[in-house]
Amino acid sequence: MSEFRVRLRRRNIPEEDLLSDLRRVASELSKASLAAAEYEGKGLFGVNTFLRRFKQWNLALQRAGLEAPRRQNIPDAELFENLASAWTALGRQPFGREMDKVCGHSKFSLGTYEDRFGSWNKALLAFEAFIKTGKADASPTASDGATSRRRTANKINWRLRAQVLI
Repeated sequence: MSEFRVRLRRRNIPEEDLLSDLRRVASELSKASLAAAEYEGKGLFGVNTFLRRFKQWNLALQRAGLEAPRRQNIPDAELFENLASAWTALGRQPFGREMDKVCGHSKFSLGTYEDRFGSWNKALLAFEAFIKTGKADASPTASDGATSRRRTANKINWRLRAQVLI
């Protein structure tokens, strides 16, 4: 016969208990940062508990003294500085595929540059403009609006759906 163990849902968990559990899992995995999926496998609390309490996974990690794995809203100047260091390390202009954290030439992935500037080539052009002018906002894509993508909502309004059907 199997053993029955009741685990009651805990409410109002002290913030320090949440943060110490994050630190515990990070030390077990010998990591300076944790992805939510990694925590889910070994943590005592649910990821949603952290999201409700701290609003963002990265904020919870920072409060626990851990590194945030994914940064958002990275300044253009920092992206360009990273590109310059990769360029210097390689001794030539890097290819997009070389701007990968795995290759060790860059702190930011190719996708970060593509999301910000629209493509790798546009990122290189913006970098060139930055080098010439010294201004991060001198990117050619900043003025033409090419980087803004518009996505439709996942759920289409019922009125619009009816209009399309009619």
